[in-house]
Amino acid sequence: MIPSFDTGSLHDEENRTFLQDRLAFLGQVGALFFLALGGARAVVLLGRPCADAWGLSGGSRAFLGTAVALAAVWLACRLRCWAAAALRWIDAVSLLSSGAALASLGLERSVFVDASYTMVIDVALILIARAVIVPSSASRTFGWSAAAASPALATMAWNAVRSGRPPGLEAPGAGDAMIQAGWLGAAIALSALASRVTYGLRAEVR
Repeated sequence: MIPSFDTGSLHDEENRTFLQDRLAFLGQVGALFFLALGGARAVVLLGRPCADAWGLSGGSRAFLGTAVALAAVWLACRLRCWAAAALRWIDAVSLLSSGAALASLGLERSVFVDASYTMVIDVALILIARAVIVPSSASRTFGWSAAAASPALATMAWNAVRSGRPPGLEAPGAGDAMIQAGWLGAAIALSALASRVTYGLRAEVR
């Protein structure tokens, strides 16, 4: 039977330290990645008055918000030792915060491409990265990944029915929303599978 990082065995100091180190690593790498992404986007759009009209300015704020949430995890895990229960909550809250921040990408009104697809890609990235880096059971990963993806799913539904797009550009319909939801569902399932594999391998090594 595979020992659980989510229950009693996490109270073992070695497992607790490993989980805290992994959370800190995810926070550091994720913060740097989204900070660079948001910064690069801001630099590209700097001085372009048409950026707001194109609906491209909001993406930098979404990326920077995600970077702040992940940087907070990194600092929290580096500045002090946390109990097992606290680490589980830090893991969950950071994932939910990142998912909510990235969901705002889907609210952009870009005249070039449906921004929801960009949102799906970025949410999928954070879900899979967390599954690969942070030790967690498949069931826990599936549950929290689905919860973190909920704001993005709500944004897709809103995009499918909202109006107010620039002239000549129709809002994404139900078909687009179904495709986007399918890709996001695949990312959730892949995250759970990644957790199961890496979690099981660590258990076998121990």
